[in-house]
Amino acid sequence: MLNDLDETLKALLRERGGLAADEIDIAFEAPDREWSARVGKPTVNCYLYDIRENLQLRETDWIVERAENGRLTTKRQPPRRFDLSYVCTAWTSDIEDEHRLLWRVLATLIRHPELPTGLLRGDLAASEYPIRTLVAQPDGLLRDPADVWSALDNRIRPSVNFVATLPLADMDPFTAPLTLTKRIGLRADGTAAADIVQIAGEVRDAGGVPLGGVLVRVRDHAHATVTTADGRFWFTGLGTGPYTLVAEDGARRADRAVVVPGADYDLAFAADAADTAAAKGGKRRRDG
Repeated sequence: MLNDLDETLKALLRERGGLAADEIDIAFEAPDREWSARVGKPTVNCYLYDIRENLQLRETDWIVERAENGRLTTKRQPPRRFDLSYVCTAWTSDIEDEHRLLWRVLATLIRHPELPTGLLRGDLAASEYPIRTLVAQPDGLLRDPADVWSALDNRIRPSVNFVATLPLADMDPFTAPLTLTKRIGLRADGTAAADIVQIAGEVRDAGGVPLGGVLVRVRDHAHATVTTADGRFWFTGLGTGPYTLVAEDGARRADRAVVVPGADYDLAFAADAADTAAAKGGKRRRDG
């Protein structure tokens, strides 16, 4: 991933900054005294000097995704976000050329608060999170450039601090079947255990599309609820045994006998007369 960011930064400076490869080199080595002695043509050096987590962007809520069949769910934690800090410098034989080149680098970077998706290289191109950037911020890590150049054993020179924030997942997602039945055993001292059950299901139309806002109730009991936007419903506090679930949506009604606990509590509306007639009419036209 680090190499992908280097290549993306190079593409940004080449394509958006106009740094032609036959005129200006772009390097990522440490700009120490030994390296600078080998520079033979105008060069932009982007040296990665620090990596640390951006705690302000850390998310703790799980991301839950349901498969199309509604029977499998995938849970994953949002990736952690890391700030990668570069010190960018220009190297030429003439100080005026050096300043012009560094200013072009600054102007290019500051115009892109997010790295353009069309320039992302390698695994970065598949990132679902935008790659945010910060350029030459006064509260950045590079508060005393002399410390960096002292560590590099080279003379101090003007530089631009550039930070890119990358996502990194610290655990793999896991997929498991959707839990439709939960049983809780309750027993007071000296009494037999009693099971309290929670059940869950889905209401769909004749075409299999989940329906939200549908009233679902348990016949001859006080339990009633309304389906969520994705057609799901829950009942808690049922005892074991047979029940009849009823779904009502205006004039439409669906009934289903179930046994609690069971493997499935879904309800589906039958196609209404208008849908059935339209389907038959379409078939007659095709046959004719």
